[in-house]
Amino acid sequence: MKRMLPIHMDRRSDVPSLDWLDFTGERLVGPFFDDDVLRVGRSRPVIRTPLDDLHTMGQALPADEIAGFIFHMSRCGSTLLARMLAQLPETIVLSEPQPILVALPLPGTARRCLPLLHGLLRAYAQRSAGTGSRLIVKFGARDAAALGFVRANWPRVPVALVIRDPIEVMVSNLREPAPWLRAAAHPLMAAATTGLPPEEFHDVDRETFLARSLGLFCEQALANREAPFVAVDYTALPWRGFHAVADLFGLAVDARARAAIVDLVGWHAKSPNRPFEPDAARKRSAATPAMIAAVERWALPAYRPLASIAVRG
Repeated sequence: MKRMLPIHMDRRSDVPSLDWLDFTGERLVGPFFDDDVLRVGRSRPVIRTPLDDLHTMGQALPADEIAGFIFHMSRCGSTLLARMLAQLPETIVLSEPQPILVALPLPGTARRCLPLLHGLLRAYAQRSAGTGSRLIVKFGARDAAALGFVRANWPRVPVALVIRDPIEVMVSNLREPAPWLRAAAHPLMAAATTGLPPEEFHDVDRETFLARSLGLFCEQALANREAPFVAVDYTALPWRGFHAVADLFGLAVDARARAAIVDLVGWHAKSPNRPFEPDAARKRSAATPAMIAAVERWALPAYRPLASIAVRG
């Protein structure tokens, strides 16, 4: 299983399972881990094992084998940052891999989730064995509530936090809803995403849901900003923010990697065949009074102090 990577976890079936795919000879370079799974999976079989087999992966992965963790607000440039880091020869970047996102704890489940996460990180680290490469994991936008859990259990692993003006994030997510917004339909997930008790969630509009989610993310970031840590604002991307994170993660940027990154940054991070077009001003002008009111009430009180300590352009 040395070159096999976990690609999908099913915890709901009678026999919980984990699917694996052979990535021999392949780099993870897509916008998301699932993009690489689709590309590689066209020509290679998937192997399914009982989830309990993951416990055979051994003890926790040494912290120095993990270069860093990335958390983000959604629609804030984190995909671009992850793709830039993936060009470095010493990195293996896992961009929102489904097994890790599924294994993260909801309220009250942390004790059961920790062994799963240790096993998954060790399974992904097999790919780097003997190569000197180190893991970078980018978590999903709805995983703000897990930031404290991750920092408590991996305190030596550097954390990079990517943020953006909450109005711009809200406009983008309401115009083209991101997958993480499906959490609104699940009371426990919605509670973890917004900080609202499940019983109070029945009458929350979209603007409030998003603004409370962004506010909780910023609150969690402020409460867990112990070193090693850096916050990067969208305006610092691509280069200033990238170098701040690469330095924090202890990564060198050689000439070949820099040339590859230069080719990358002119294109849309999630749609690599489309040129990138700045859209911040357009998004701010599209904000409705309801969006602005929700952001001012629920997001800005925590966002402003977080933005004050962030690397900015």
